[in-house]
Amino acid sequence: MKFAFSLATDNPDVATILSFARENSFDRAEAYVSSRTGSGAGYPELLTALAASQAEAGRWQEARENCKRAAALDPQNPNRHAHLGFLHFAVRDYGRARQALERAIGLGREKETDYSVLCLSCLRSRDFAAAAKYGERLVQAWPSGARNVKLYAEVLRLSGVSDAPHIALLTAATACLIAGQPTPALQFLQKARELAPGDGGTWSLLAVAHRDCGCYQEAEQCMEQALQLGKGCWRTYNSLGLILQETCRPSAALEAFRNAVEREPSNPIPLGNAAMSMHYIAGIPPDRIRTEIDHYARAAMQGVTAPVPSPARKPGKPLRVGLLSGSFHRHPALYLSLSGLEAMDREVIELFAYANGGRRDDFTGRLQGACSAWRDIRSASDDAVAERMRADGLDILIDMAGSNQGRPGVMARKPAPVQIKWVGGLYNTTGMTCIDWLLADAAQLPEADEYLYSENIYRLPDGYVVYDPPDYAPEVGEAPGLANQHVTFCSFNNPAKINAEIVGVWASIFNQLSDSRLILKGSGFTSLAARRLVHGWFESHGIERHRILMEPAVPHRELLDTYNRSDIALDTWPYSGGLTTCEALWMGNPVVTLPGPTFAGRHSTSHLTNIGRTEWIANSRDDYIAKAVALARNLPALDEIRRSLRHEVAVSPLCNAVAFGQNLQTALLDLAARR
Repeated sequence: MKFAFSLATDNPDVATILSFARENSFDRAEAYVSSRTGSGAGYPELLTALAASQAEAGRWQEARENCKRAAALDPQNPNRHAHLGFLHFAVRDYGRARQALERAIGLGREKETDYSVLCLSCLRSRDFAAAAKYGERLVQAWPSGARNVKLYAEVLRLSGVSDAPHIALLTAATACLIAGQPTPALQFLQKARELAPGDGGTWSLLAVAHRDCGCYQEAEQCMEQALQLGKGCWRTYNSLGLILQETCRPSAALEAFRNAVEREPSNPIPLGNAAMSMHYIAGIPPDRIRTEIDHYARAAMQGVTAPVPSPARKPGKPLRVGLLSGSFHRHPALYLSLSGLEAMDREVIELFAYANGGRRDDFTGRLQGACSAWRDIRSASDDAVAERMRADGLDILIDMAGSNQGRPGVMARKPAPVQIKWVGGLYNTTGMTCIDWLLADAAQLPEADEYLYSENIYRLPDGYVVYDPPDYAPEVGEAPGLANQHVTFCSFNNPAKINAEIVGVWASIFNQLSDSRLILKGSGFTSLAARRLVHGWFESHGIERHRILMEPAVPHRELLDTYNRSDIALDTWPYSGGLTTCEALWMGNPVVTLPGPTFAGRHSTSHLTNIGRTEWIANSRDDYIAKAVALARNLPALDEIRRSLRHEVAVSPLCNAVAFGQNLQTALLDLAARR
C-alpha cells in the first residue's frame, strides 16, 4: 500500500531533502537534516520529508524513527501522527498503527487513507468490532470508492455477518444518497438487488435513488415492488410520500406520510413531511396546518433536557453567528441568501457554518470563504453538534434548512442564546419554542397572521431574501408571442405545487385565449402517472392535450433559456414559487400570482413587491385570471415589459446584496441585543 505524505513542498529545505533522495543520496539528505537541527518549528517538517523519502525507497525502519521524532516534537499536528501510523502499518506493527491514526483523527484529521489503514490495522489485529466501526465510517464518508465497499464487506464477513456484501452495498448506497450522489448509489443498489432480489429494503432504496436522479417512472415501479415484498416500514412509506408529492399527488403523499407516522408516531421526519405536504393541498385551513406542525415540533423536541445557559457575548468582539443546513450548495436557500451573507462586515459579524450535507460546488466555496469556521456535522450526534456550537461561543444560531435537511434536534438543545429561522425549508412557523425569531418582511407575513407562529416575527425593511442571478443566465430574447401570434405561458415550479385547483384557474385563462400554450417543466414529469393526471385535469375543463407541454428537468442554464419560449409565468397556488419566480422575472417573464393562506403561498408576493410590480399580484381568482388575460392580449406591451424587466429586477431591493447585507447585519445585532 502506498501512502501519501502531506509535505510543504514549497519549503526550500524540504525541496533540498527531496532532491537528495531522488539522487539516492540519503547520507547527504540525513546530513542536511542534521545541519538544520536548530531550525525551530520547521524542523519536524524536515524530519517528515526525510522519512517520506526513506519510505519511498523502502527504508521503513529509518523512516519510522524519523516520524517518531517529528511527532514527539510537534505533538498537536495530526499529520505527524498519521504519517507515523502509516509507517507502523508498513512494518506490520498494527497496534501502534491504530494508536497513531486514532490520535491523528482525534486531532481533527479526516482522510480516506487514514480510515482505510486504520480499518485494516484493526482487522489484522483481529479486533473485528473496531474494524467494522472504522470500515462503516470509511464507506459513509467516501461512499463512491468500490475498494472501500469491498474492504467493509470483508470486515463484516470476518465478523460473522452472513449477508456482508449486501449490507456493505446498502451502506455505501445510503451514504451516496445522503451526499447527493444518486448515480453511484444506483450502481451499488443494482448489485445489491442481484444479491438479494427479494429484499424490500433494497427496492425501496432503489426507488429513492431513481427519484434523486429525476427518474420518477422507475422510482414508482421500484416502490411498488418494495411494498409487494412487504417492506412497509416508515422509511418506505416516507419515500413513497416524497415520490407522490413530487409528481402532483400531494393528497396521496399526505396519506403515505401518515402511514409512516402510524409506524413511528414520534419520528419527526414523517411528521415534518406530513405537515409540509399540507401546504400543497388547496382548502386546508391554516389552523389545521398549525396543529400538524405542533405534532412535528413536539416530536423534534421530545426527550431534550434543559440546555446549559450560553455565555454572554464578549464586548468588543464580532457577533458570532452560526448557520445550520444540509444544503450549502447551489440550492434555493443559497441563491436567496449567499450574496447578502457575503456583504456583511466580517469585523462585525463572524459566520460559522455547520454543514449537514456532503454536496459541494462553487456556492459551497463562496460560503466557506465568508465563514471563519466550517464544521462538517454529518456524522456527529445532536449532543456533539450542540456542544461544538457552545464551544464556538455562538451568539446566534440560524436554521437554514427546516425539517428536511436540518437538524431540529440540535436546535432543540438551544446551543445559542438567540435562535432564528430563516430561508431554507421556511414555509410556515416551525412550532418549536426553542426558536426565538423568524425573519420575514411585510409582504411575506402579514401582521394578522402572527397568531399562527410560535416565533417572534422580525421583518426586514425590504425583502427577507436577496436574489443572486447566475452569471451564465442567457440574454432575454424577443417575446415569442410576436412571432408565434399566440401567447405561451409557463410554470417551472416544482410539480408538487400543481394541483386540480390551480389547473382550473389556468384553464379559465386558456379558454379565453384559444391559441395559448403552457409549458410545465420539472423532473416529476418523467412520471407517466403525473402527466396523465395533469392532462386529465385540463381536459376536464376543455383544454386539449397538445396545448399543454410537460417537459423533464434540464441543466440550469437550459432551464433559464426555456423562458425565451414563454411570454408570461403563472404562479402556483396555494404554494407559490420562490426562486422560480425570481428566475422568471430575471428572464423577462412577468409573473401573475395570487397570495396563498400561509408563508409558503406568499413568496411571489414578496418578490413582486420588492421589484415594484404589485400590479401583478391578484386579490382573487377572478382577478388572477383577468390580469393574465390582459397581459396576454397586448403582445407589444408585453414585449416592452420583457425588454426592461431584467434591469428593473437588477436595480431593485431584490438584487441589492449590499443593502440587504446591511439590513441583515442590523437585524442580527438588534436581536442579539434583545436577548
